Amino acid sequence: MKKRLFVIIPFIACAMVCGHNIYSTQKTDFFSKLVISKLEALATPETDCRNMPGSNTGKCKLKVDGSGASCVTSSWYETNDCYK
Repeated sequence: MKKRLFVIIPFIACAMVCGHNIYSTQKTDFFSKLVISKLEALATPETDCRNMPGSNTGKCKLKVDGSGASCVTSSWYETNDCYK
């Protein structure tokens, strides 16, 4: 009887651990999807150009590193299309 318990108990424990691991890998986690969507939103370039018709004082130009745009002082020949 004791030999049988020494065989059955480890077998049941191993089956429970394996079952838990399979369950936890198949479960989808809403939090991780939320974090991924937030990271994607942060990774998209944003523009710092604000267009205010009648109050525009600069020219919207792309940044050199490609991370968006910013409003810079325009030359005399450029049309003002953003507000600094």
